[in-house]
Amino acid sequence: MNYVFAPHLPTGIWPSEEVLTYYCLSHLDTFKDKHVLELGGGMTCLAGMMVAASGVPSRVVLTDGNALSVSNVKVALQHNTLPVQPSTRVLRWGVEEEVGPYRDKVDVAMCADCLFFDEGRESLVRTLVSVLRPGGVALVVAPARSGTFHSFATLCRPHFTVAVITEYDGVVRQHVSKCSRDPHYSDNLHFPLLMILHKLNDNNNDNDNNNN
Repeated sequence: MNYVFAPHLPTGIWPSEEVLTYYCLSHLDTFKDKHVLELGGGMTCLAGMMVAASGVPSRVVLTDGNALSVSNVKVALQHNTLPVQPSTRVLRWGVEEEVGPYRDKVDVAMCADCLFFDEGRESLVRTLVSVLRPGGVALVVAPARSGTFHSFATLCRPHFTVAVITEYDGVVRQHVSKCSRDPHYSDNLHFPLLMILHKLNDNNNDNDNNNN
């Protein structure tokens, strides 16, 4: 795998999407026989596309809130025959008619660098809560970006167990070290943190409420 980690990418693929892709391919057991949904996948939905290419999941749905991005992903799929052929959809977070068809059906959801708009974080949490089955997993990758990542984690805690990964394997460390020599590089803006969310079931939420 030719892995690139850089603050400026001519392909238009963001570092968070690359790290999410790399992580997914390194943990394919997470996706075995699972219904997978990528949210806010942009022009490439690279992570979801590569998970589909692995042939491991049972179903993959690639989504973004922008119709042009979804059209671009459809073109990419026309030129690639994958073992698990994904479907594509426009899915705007918090829009019931677009989120509703996936309610409680998704085993693994994922998104990369989707936390930068203040007004979007709460609707993303609501969407993840809606689409994931109890016990379902969400992989969220984004830079710290002046506290936005950790603000999102706070919003998630009533609904999910939250684990934050800041250390990856040697491949990522090597590229971070190389990248840090670039004067434009900033950990705050460019280094992707990984949040792993496990959806609580109703009993968990009831117990949490009773303990508060």
